[in-house]
Amino acid sequence: MRTEKYIRQRITEIQENYLKMIPESRTWLEKVEFVILPQSNRQQVIQRTCEQLGAEAPEYLPDTIAEVISSEKGYTVLIYPENTDDLFELRFTIAHELGHVCANVANREIDEEWRYDIVCQRDTPIRSGGAVWSEFIADAIGYHITGEQFERYNISELRNHMLTLLYLSFQGKQINPVNLGHLCAFILCNRRMRKAQMQQGLLSKVDDFRPEVLNGISAIIKVLDGQIHETVFWHVSRDKLIQLGDAVDQLWNECFWYGVLL
Repeated sequence: MRTEKYIRQRITEIQENYLKMIPESRTWLEKVEFVILPQSNRQQVIQRTCEQLGAEAPEYLPDTIAEVISSEKGYTVLIYPENTDDLFELRFTIAHELGHVCANVANREIDEEWRYDIVCQRDTPIRSGGAVWSEFIADAIGYHITGEQFERYNISELRNHMLTLLYLSFQGKQINPVNLGHLCAFILCNRRMRKAQMQQGLLSKVDDFRPEVLNGISAIIKVLDGQIHETVFWHVSRDKLIQLGDAVDQLWNECFWYGVLL
């Protein structure tokens, strides 16, 4: 397990990268608190932190490395140091969690509308698009800040990881939007994977899945590919999020009525 000093050094490195690569982060970056959780009284520290923010304590999921807690009072990143010893994984996770903050600040009005739709259980394209966008953009920013780092893997290893994310993107006949967001970012932020998808239709060659489902995922990737090539790609328009939501809803309906696998 990494020491608190070591983790805070990595946090500083990532913060410096943010200031270089996303200058607008200067307005919010130093306001984000980091809490490195002890194993002994972890739950008490989480509870106290959330009470100070006026936020609900999150449900702990095994293998969670970090998560961001937000409220009108600000943002705090909780780090579970016992869950990783991998340097890249730690740096990427820190950048990913700050990516959530970056996207939230950049798209505050849209983010509020998305969260309102969730609370009110409104079935809207904003809600559907936001569910995939949230993890996609945090990953995309994380890759942007830390560097691609995919060169250490061969194409077979990359494809196997893509397949893992693909299967995790579905639960029965339902979409798992969190993992679908991870899948889209993994393909679009990796030069070799993006080339294989855009030029060779990588997803269309996957066995087991119905072609209509794979086409639906490709439609979502196409929407996000247009976004990722914007100069400030973490700023999303309401129209773009609706376009994404429409593509997600089409995939959702296809899976619900006809299933995912062959």
